Amino acid sequence: DNAARLAMRNMLPLLEDPDPKMRFVAVRALGQIRSLEALDRLLPFLVDERKDLRFAAVEALGALRAPAAVPALTSVLRDPDRNALIFDMPAT
Repeated sequence: DNAARLAMRNMLPLLEDPDPKMRFVAVRALGQIRSLEALDRLLPFLVDERKDLRFAAVEALGALRAPAAVPALTSVLRDPDRNALIFDMPAT
């Protein structure tokens, strides 16, 4: 739909914003839009230095329900910081 494409086009540049809060908002929004076109742009956030961005990426990629995201998402289970990621999840 046109609204989703427009929203995605506006969110993609924010993934590279210097402000981590803007990157967080963009990752979350792209997950809510559920656009498969954002898949490759979201994957690097699974290994971001910021835990909040890693968590947002897990949520966003899960929302996409894309088989191509499964290997990357399962790699999160091998992350030594996975427990911190799980137990520090924000309440939604």
